[in-house]
Amino acid sequence: MAVGPQNSLVEQTREAAVALSEDFSVLRDIHEKAETRAVDLRHASAILRRWLVEDQLSRVGNPRVGRLHIMTIDNNPIYREARRGEIVSFVSGGAIIHGVYLACGMMNRGERSLELADYHPEKLETLRLETFLKQRVIYYQEDWFTRQQIIKYIANADHGVHGHGPREDWEKRLSQFRQEISVSLIDGPDGEPMPSVMWQSGSQTAEIIPAHYDPRKVNGVLLEILSTINFLVKSPEVVALIKCIQDEIA
Repeated sequence: MAVGPQNSLVEQTREAAVALSEDFSVLRDIHEKAETRAVDLRHASAILRRWLVEDQLSRVGNPRVGRLHIMTIDNNPIYREARRGEIVSFVSGGAIIHGVYLACGMMNRGERSLELADYHPEKLETLRLETFLKQRVIYYQEDWFTRQQIIKYIANADHGVHGHGPREDWEKRLSQFRQEISVSLIDGPDGEPMPSVMWQSGSQTAEIIPAHYDPRKVNGVLLEILSTINFLVKSPEVVALIKCIQDEIA
């Protein structure tokens, strides 16, 4: 019996599909955790690198459910304000961290209000997978950084997979950005932990000071890893792909 091109691709990618299904469970567990830890997000960057940068999600998904699309926050109004020179720094959000939904972090220039009437964190756009990877999600030192750069930086330079440290200029700037914004847990008035968002504009270092180390502190770059996980595990098309894989191997 002749095997069609699609069936052949399904067979060729079955082992990768099983790994992808297992990885999905890991990402979903991180997404559902009430307490977010930086180590989980660094480890997740290895999965995201395989899925998106190394194109595993497309190779597995295309022959099974067709080309994948991901819903994400529409940042086009932010891009417009950045072109006008009104934004100093920005990080796109879209994830629940320590029990709080963080839509974005942004610092504008001077006292002039931004023209963001058409921006809302619940306003989503649907992007093809390759466009989702190239979406600009961090603005710092008058330059944009894409989701692909964030994943590669955490995985390759910030101990996600490797730990050689920043080498390229863009990696060094992302290293500086890490402490521009961070989210951590502090003791509330009643003694219960509560989330705290801190913005330190112009911070030039993200070195860990032993006396101040907090494993629950998530910096602005890791926030994008969490947001990417959120968009992927909540994507109807990704969920459908996982269901297809599970039926296939059942």
